[in-house]
Amino acid sequence: NEQDSIFIDVPLEKIPAAEGVEDTAEQYKPVTLKQCLDNLTAAEKVDLTCSACGSTDGFSKQSLFKTFPEILVVNARKMTVVNWVPIKVDVPVLVPDEPFLLDGYLSKGLQPSEEELPEEPETQTPAFVPDATALAQLE
Repeated sequence: NEQDSIFIDVPLEKIPAAEGVEDTAEQYKPVTLKQCLDNLTAAEKVDLTCSACGSTDGFSKQSLFKTFPEILVVNARKMTVVNWVPIKVDVPVLVPDEPFLLDGYLSKGLQPSEEELPEEPETQTPAFVPDATALAQLE
């Protein structure tokens, strides 16, 4: 997937209100851009059945960069849900003034200890067939 922008989820950790202070606005701990990139590229366990061997042990996957664009646009998602309504929260994301290396986020390709999953043949979704009885009721 080729893109020159990414969306990063910002971890939301509330700062407890000090005793005796009646501040209605919730405050959140600042996070660094590096923390957000670490979360984006962290390995995660995926529960699925292997189409090749039928194993249900699960797999781990990790998203890394194949190449870096000349300019990388980073969108920080700072959202939470309150009463089923998405709300943008004020979480400080600290971006260093100095450039930092992104080499740790670069993929080294398929490793000797890794095995690529086989390509699965694309299955066609069955054509929609309306229920004749239900269709007759609509007429």
